[in-house]
Amino acid sequence: MKKLVLFCSVFVFAYYSCSDGLNQNDPGNPPELDQYEWKNITTSPPNPRVESAMVYDSDNEKIILFGGRDNNWQMLNETWEYDIASNAWNQLNTNGTPEGRLFHSMAYDPIGGQTILFGGYDGQ
Repeated sequence: MKKLVLFCSVFVFAYYSCSDGLNQNDPGNPPELDQYEWKNITTSPPNPRVESAMVYDSDNEKIILFGGRDNNWQMLNETWEYDIASNAWNQLNTNGTPEGRLFHSMAYDPIGGQTILFGGYDGQ
């Protein structure tokens, strides 16, 4: 089964707001979206944010979210995990968490079994 996960923070596709939701029948959406069954995630997601980064952990079928800025423009150093199988978000407690940052990138290393965060702006 194909899955597409959209984390709606402030804007999705630059013109949809979270409060508007996504309309799968909108002619502006790519035609592939018709292949998906749309479901809301019923667990508590992370607070809305912008300028965060996400990566897919292919070994564990989880999506990792880090950082960004909240509605009060505070930089966040939270790490969240979305478990595709259980359809649930969980905030992770990590050791050595970096300072909150924006405009960073993340990659998953399947050989090392680790998520790598690099770059970004930490306010300095």
